[in-house]
Amino acid sequence: MKVFISFDMEGVAGIVDWSQCRAPGQPYEEGRRLLLGEVNAAIDGAVAAGATEIVCNDSHGTMNNLDPAALHGQATYVSGRHKPLYMMQGLDASADVAFMVGYHGSISGESSVLSHTYNPSVVSHVSLNALPATLEVHMQTADMAEVASWVRGADRTDVRAVTIGGADPLAMYRSFVAVTYITRVAEGR
Repeated sequence: MKVFISFDMEGVAGIVDWSQCRAPGQPYEEGRRLLLGEVNAAIDGAVAAGATEIVCNDSHGTMNNLDPAALHGQATYVSGRHKPLYMMQGLDASADVAFMVGYHGSISGESSVLSHTYNPSVVSHVSLNALPATLEVHMQTADMAEVASWVRGADRTDVRAVTIGGADPLAMYRSFVAVTYITRVAEGR
């Protein structure tokens, strides 16, 4: 049984402040320790349930938050920022199950600790509608919606929104990832 684990950091138990999610410093080192504990717990549970292969995709920040040698169960570690499938890099049809560890609430949802949607300075809300599928991305400012519309497949549909549509979910997702990258650069972070 192949298990895919995508992990973020802001939703990990005990993480309550941005300093625990951003290098450098002691709070970040504590956050890394808490994250490793939750990822290893997921790995241990998967192995106990019969997993024979585990792929762990680091999905937080610069996406290199853990020491690969510290992962349990001979798990494979996918890291680094420039991944075409971003938080889902390494997931393919051979996976039997996917775990999402340490994920956080959305910026437009119910109150939660460190809630955001990809880039909180840019994205205010994302919604997905079915068949053909459309992904509507609401931005914090009209300027960011304009920048987002530069991405292939992203059409400006409102003052602060773009819509990504189509029959290919993977192409839609890749356009969304491009929107997050280009707006992060345009914002200057």
